[in-house]
Amino acid sequence: MEAIDIVELVLIVSTLTIAIISLLLTLKTKYRYERLALSLGKGKDITEILKTYIEKVNEIDKRDDEIIEFCRKLNDDSLKSVSKVGIIKYDAYSNTRNKLSFAIALLNRENTGVIINSIYSIDGSNVFAKSITEGKANSTLSVEETDALKIAMNVK
Repeated sequence: MEAIDIVELVLIVSTLTIAIISLLLTLKTKYRYERLALSLGKGKDITEILKTYIEKVNEIDKRDDEIIEFCRKLNDDSLKSVSKVGIIKYDAYSNTRNKLSFAIALLNRENTGVIINSIYSIDGSNVFAKSITEGKANSTLSVEETDALKIAMNVK
């Protein structure tokens, strides 16, 4: 045999030896991983457990998106509802007592709503309603109605 053939043979044997050692180390690592996975999973394959958890997380993400959308709709709807109230009680006439008349402002977040004024007298009671748009009355307001409107508009 020539020297080149011997070198080739040594290289082939060395390569095969390295390949076998690499294969054995890979199998040993795989075996350790499987043992670790089973011990972490308490006898069950941790890979399957992790897949199940990932599916559950994806379901929760979907539910979170639904909850967020519901909250957005609820927030939009609440813009239209009464969220600010101002009330003033007063005596409309000098011959009445105990402040049985009142003006109440009922507004949404955009200061749009209604003012209701109930004027009590010994002979009876009258109720008036005036609309409010963005903090402005569509008709002339009494002093009590103006005060009730200011109170309601200052509610945060």
